[in-house]
Amino acid sequence: MTYSQILNIKLKLEKTFKPEIKKQFSKTLAAMTEFVLLHGVPSATRKQLAEWESILENHYIRCQKMFDPRRKKSEDMTEEERAIVLALLLWREQQARNKAFKITETTRKNAYQSIQQAREILAEQGIASPSNAEISRTAKELMRKRFNGRVDVIAMVETQAASETTRFEWAGSEFAEPDEPIDRPSVVPVPVYKVWRTRMDKLVRAGHKVVEGQRRLKSESFNVMGESLMYPGDTSLGATMRNVAGCRCASLFSW
Repeated sequence: MTYSQILNIKLKLEKTFKPEIKKQFSKTLAAMTEFVLLHGVPSATRKQLAEWESILENHYIRCQKMFDPRRKKSEDMTEEERAIVLALLLWREQQARNKAFKITETTRKNAYQSIQQAREILAEQGIASPSNAEISRTAKELMRKRFNGRVDVIAMVETQAASETTRFEWAGSEFAEPDEPIDRPSVVPVPVYKVWRTRMDKLVRAGHKVVEGQRRLKSESFNVMGESLMYPGDTSLGATMRNVAGCRCASLFSW
């Protein structure tokens, strides 16, 4: 695949995912507003955590299907095929759990921030001891703005992670085609290389521009802004959101 082809698939996946994120945030907003009305504080429930985990895992499955290179799937999988499928299954289950927890925790913090801001707004209006109803009503729009501001980021980050992980796992297998074939005498085992590619426009962060064209063996990590990533969107080696959020890069594989 070319970089443009990969990007277009990711953009379509993001477009599909955004309404699902918005719907979940709407449900969360309604639940938290009701809880604030009754108790004066927000609550992140186990139900919300489970719902986010399900939404995320379903999206990861969607991404994995879009970047699955197998033209025909058989119940009698090869050993290599079975290993890759299992690795992707374990990745999406663990990733969904971890990200659902982080999203829920951030949502809870957003709610508390909104309530504190609502109290300050009401105090400025001369309401020193507001009722739960007044706090709930004022905090509702503040929470909505905070939640809506996270939709695009979540859609991009989670699509990037699932898509690039899938491409990484299949790269070099008997089912995948190299993005950039290499003409060379036959070597066994065949080394698989990866190259970091950016969109090469003004929106690419400076730290990713300098990595454009960086070439590594598949088993080696990229050095990006002082952090190690196996591929764009990867956090398995400790990369932080400054390297992941808003990233539109891709790995192109050669062998």
